[in-house]
Amino acid sequence: MLSRLAIAFVLAAAAAAPSAQAAVHELAPDQAVVLPDDETGVAKVALQFDLSGIPEGHVIDLGYLDWSLTGVSDSERSEYAILLVTSSWTEAGVSGGAAPDVEEASFGTWDIEPRDYGRTAGLVRFALTDLAREWSSGETDNFGVVVSTEHLSGNALATQLENATLVLHTHHETE
Repeated sequence: MLSRLAIAFVLAAAAAAPSAQAAVHELAPDQAVVLPDDETGVAKVALQFDLSGIPEGHVIDLGYLDWSLTGVSDSERSEYAILLVTSSWTEAGVSGGAAPDVEEASFGTWDIEPRDYGRTAGLVRFALTDLAREWSSGETDNFGVVVSTEHLSGNALATQLENATLVLHTHHETE
């Protein structure tokens, strides 16, 4: 049983703590396009998300890219990498052959093992919390990301661009 002093302490702590308004934002790509074939056997997709709908004063607590892909093999390992886009681009420009500049080193990978396929199907998930915070604050220009894989063709990915979702968990502290 809690003593009156303990109850008073809990109530005082709750009153002193700022309340938080939490929200989950699920953003579809503002731009999404398969990059031109570079003869490497790696399919690449550029995705850009518009974060302007995040309410003023909200802080990003968690961010990740979820992409449910069909056509993923359930009998072999599928590997995916995510790279940072470093230049402005448009879908029309990329379709015309003008691929955006991309950092050479990936900053994240995702693997689907055959034993995981029954549990996760074709879910590809990349942690993007730090990058989403940098985009939101203006620290890094939001030119988007490129997802690459050798396990699905560009044509297969092109039919699934709308399945990519940037999920952002945010909060706003009020006084």
